[in-house]
Amino acid sequence: MRRIATLRTLVASIVAAVVLSATACGGDDDGQVDGAASADGPVGLDGRGGLDTEGCRRQWTVSVAGGASAAGAAVAGGALVLRNATTALGDQLDVMHLTTLTGDFDASFAYEMFVAGGAGAFAQAVLIHAPSAPGDPLVTAGIGNSPQPAVSATFQPGPVDVQVTAAVAGTFRLRRSGDQVTTTTTPTGGDPPATVTSTLATYPLGIGLQLGTNTNALVGETSIRINDFTVTGDGSVSPDDFSCDSVSLQ
Repeated sequence: MRRIATLRTLVASIVAAVVLSATACGGDDDGQVDGAASADGPVGLDGRGGLDTEGCRRQWTVSVAGGASAAGAAVAGGALVLRNATTALGDQLDVMHLTTLTGDFDASFAYEMFVAGGAGAFAQAVLIHAPSAPGDPLVTAGIGNSPQPAVSATFQPGPVDVQVTAAVAGTFRLRRSGDQVTTTTTPTGGDPPATVTSTLATYPLGIGLQLGTNTNALVGETSIRINDFTVTGDGSVSPDDFSCDSVSLQ
């Protein structure tokens, strides 16, 4: 697979919020955090996305870009927890589904407890061509702090929507019908969602999550909890309620 790295910045005049970019994949660090499975996997796991002794199938691969050695992801307490304590621009955590989406689909990540480590910190769900090449479009639904908290929906290149919100929980939703893709971030509490619809060629798409920064202004750890991943319309990609350890370390 390819790793998405080096993010562009999404600019909104009122918040200068986040938008991101993409580069290639390849895993230097394993992205493990405290409580994550070891690189060899738990007892009974075949190490190739098979079932463990509890019947849990690995669905996600974790990788880091740049010098993000202090970044990682783990399933804990019924949620996928992403953390990134690095402060350098371009250091990024990627958590991508092992299976690509084809045809029409409707996929959502329920998130909560977003904590920004400073101005420019972000978390986002992403869609990208699979396989991807430099310059391929990137679709995102995200939340960030740059410097005001805001949610965003973006096509890169293409349209952008940003809405200011103090909510730290909500839903990232990514949908495709034919060649039309809609990306939406809906915060809890009734604040307006950020949403954009645009045309995207009907290639297979990788889906996943990113955690990183668009500045060098971070002073602490950025983190988010993903409580649920749902998907309909594409039978090859399984939903995940993170009730067991479905994270694969590459």
